Amino acid sequence: MLNNDQKDVISKFISRTLDFLFVNNSKGTSFGVLFGIILKQISDLAFFVLSILVRLPYILCITFGIFIFNIPSLFRKHKVDDEIEKAMYYLKKAQSKGNFSEEEKRSQWRDIIELINKKTQAEPIEENNKKEYFAQKQNV
Repeated sequence: MLNNDQKDVISKFISRTLDFLFVNNSKGTSFGVLFGIILKQISDLAFFVLSILVRLPYILCITFGIFIFNIPSLFRKHKVDDEIEKAMYYLKKAQSKGNFSEEEKRSQWRDIIELINKKTQAEPIEENNKKEYFAQKQNV
């Protein structure tokens, strides 16, 4: 039987995998499913040449297609602005060395988030909604 820590690790892995497949790379997953179905149909039509694939069920062909179309995304790294990377690096370094209260840490991370919002031109969080927004994030 699995203990709670093992269950947490497994559920975290499954959650990250599903996020990657269906949120971060839904286009690759869709093409992978389509490719798997087409592969199965071709193997059914040309079973003389592809006799090994004829015995494969749809789910294996679809899984193969999803894997093939998601390989490029596994190795592609999203470029993060240098200013944001430096700010995060120094903040983590300062927090690991210093004794900051939770409120100070939240304030520092809020500044990083606002820098990211500014760089990505997302709408900033309004002053009167900040406390409410971060309180909701902590409860989740």
